[in-house]
Amino acid sequence: MVQEAKADSTIGKEIGMLSVPTGHLEIGELPEERLIKELKEETGYQNIKIEGLLGIYLIKKALGILYQVQLSGEKKKRLKNEISKVSWMTPKEILLHQDSLRPAIKEIIEDYLPGRVIARLI
Repeated sequence: MVQEAKADSTIGKEIGMLSVPTGHLEIGELPEERLIKELKEETGYQNIKIEGLLGIYLIKKALGILYQVQLSGEKKKRLKNEISKVSWMTPKEILLHQDSLRPAIKEIIEDYLPGRVIARLI
């Protein structure tokens, strides 16, 4: 989980909220390429392995693609100043912080806990 240091009302992001790393695709860019770039920038980890697709969500006017990844190796300085903190939490631990979660993240985690891989409108 990352803690937001900047707000963005277009996607429901407020300062201090917990979220997963996010980003916007550039024209011609593959989602997996953006995923790796955002994870490096927002977490500092450089060794990233995509293990699978967990779900596809329509969140407001954006398409969210949720992947399961494995991060390992040396951690470098985070490049983005939009993130104030990076934390490792289990899905159950994440739900203990419901008041701090971006609204869509709570629903996504609730889908993940029973092992559902789905496409869903939020």
